[in-house]
Amino acid sequence: MQKTIINFTDLDVDGCNSNANVLIEVFGKQKVPKEIIMTIQKEIDLFIKNTSNWDADDVINKGCTILESMGYSYNVISPDYNIEF
Repeated sequence: MQKTIINFTDLDVDGCNSNANVLIEVFGKQKVPKEIIMTIQKEIDLFIKNTSNWDADDVINKGCTILESMGYSYNVISPDYNIEF
C-alpha cells in the first residue's frame, strides 16, 4: 500500500485570516496522483459555489467520497500535540 497525506485547509474561517487544517492519510495501490488532486479541487470548488449552507466537514467528506470512489481508503490524522506560535 502507498500512502499520501492530503491537507484540507479552510481559509479565513473566522474573518480574521485564521485557517483550519485537517490532515487525511490516504492509502491505495499507488500514491494519489496530481490529476486526482486537481479533480477533487475542482469538485470542491463547484460544491462550494452551488451549495449555500456548507461547512468544512461537508467539503472534506466530498473530497473523501471522491477518493473512495477511486479505490482509496483514508484516515483523518489527529495530532497528539499542537504547538502554536
